[in-house]
Amino acid sequence: MAKIKVEVDGKVKRRARHIFNNLGLDMESAINMFLVQVVNNKGLPFEMSQNTSNRRKVKLLNRIKNILEDKNECTCDECECKIKR
Repeated sequence: MAKIKVEVDGKVKRRARHIFNNLGLDMESAINMFLVQVVNNKGLPFEMSQNTSNRRKVKLLNRIKNILEDKNECTCDECECKIKR
């Protein structure tokens, strides 16, 4: 077995421990279950989402990336205009 040391917010830890206790789990078992699911899913075992403003930023950054990779999505003037929005 390997040991993992992690710092977490005390309030989050207490709330999580309370939930795990209600489920009949201890903290160690719950964390082990999480890690097994990460391995089984080859990623996080839940969907991650971003708020709307971050989604817009990600889309814009992806468009800029495409332009920089010379995928010719728009002219420089058009991109400059979109970046300012």
